[in-house]
Amino acid sequence: MIDIKIENGNAKMIETVVFKASNLLKIQEGDLEYHKNFGIDLKRFFDPDIQIQNKTFEAYSLQKMAQNGINPVALAIEKKTFEQIFNYSVIAAEKGGLIK
Repeated sequence: MIDIKIENGNAKMIETVVFKASNLLKIQEGDLEYHKNFGIDLKRFFDPDIQIQNKTFEAYSLQKMAQNGINPVALAIEKKTFEQIFNYSVIAAEKGGLIK
């Protein structure tokens, strides 16, 4: 699905799944009253008492996207001195032909 976003006064067309993926990665799981399973467990990954490898977060985030109908087609990791930046490329997952 395509949506229109205004950026610097200019209208741009963008896939709405991009916003869904962005929201998923920013929302603490359980915070939304209407959709308790949406989001990721940010508290676990930012807990200073627990050390979790970046690969674990990478796999977890990709799994949560797939569970929410977001198909991550690529992940580029930019490594900086004290941080890693995850750049996801996503498309909407097709639901046709699924057997339940």
